[in-house]
Amino acid sequence: SIEVLDQDKICGFIPKISDSSVIQCLQRKGIVLTDAFDSPQDLQEVQLLLGAGSRPLLVTNNSVKLNEKLMASQTNLGWTLIGSSCIEEGVTVTLLTALTCQTNISNFWDLELLGIEDPNVKMTQAEKDREVEDFFKRTIQRDPEGRYVVKIPWIPGLPSLEENKDVAVKRLTSTTKKLKTMNRFDDYDSIIQLWLQLGIVELVPKSELGSSCYYLPHRAVVKENSTTPVRPVFDASSMDRNGRSLNCCIEKGPNLIELIVSVLTNFRLYPIAVT
Repeated sequence: SIEVLDQDKICGFIPKISDSSVIQCLQRKGIVLTDAFDSPQDLQEVQLLLGAGSRPLLVTNNSVKLNEKLMASQTNLGWTLIGSSCIEEGVTVTLLTALTCQTNISNFWDLELLGIEDPNVKMTQAEKDREVEDFFKRTIQRDPEGRYVVKIPWIPGLPSLEENKDVAVKRLTSTTKKLKTMNRFDDYDSIIQLWLQLGIVELVPKSELGSSCYYLPHRAVVKENSTTPVRPVFDASSMDRNGRSLNCCIEKGPNLIELIVSVLTNFRLYPIAVT
């Protein structure tokens, strides 16, 4: 396919083949040119202008040599002449056209495309990050066992995630098969059992098994040279049938990576470091 642009006038007058000897040679060989003319009344404007990059899509293997300087080549749009012929001296054809996509004309003053940050937008994002941080501070607490618990910062206004039990079961089946092939299933299962004992994960109550809910699929990450050769990793980017995941529904909050240097520097505040 070829992408084209439409405009009223493509180019000015271009001299066409008027050499009678060339036209007669074409007629003898049964080659018909649609734009050949014998008089000025037969002049027609150029209706389609293609670049050289479109040539491979149009040319065929059928070519006929007319003389030492001229060759006729058949294309998918008809016959065309390649080479030099009797051309009037001093003919100059110039046409300037400015093509603008009206629907995207606002891009010319879009600050983001110009590499300029809008301070109002940036401030709004900073305010949102502060709200997430404040939410974290307000909801963080310690449970009876001394562990810290914080509420999930859901993005307001989003619909609930769809049921994805089939996706989670398929992921579990493929992970189990892979672990058994690698003789790592027992190691993986022991970590899950340990998490159950520590309360990191919990079994779904039987009374809730029939209700619709969103499951976090998990997979195994295997690193033979690590202190934990195999470990489960929960996939919060797994999407439901509407293309939404847990990650899509939770506020990201401020970029904590920027705070690493200041946090590490706190290690040097006092004469004795305690970890």
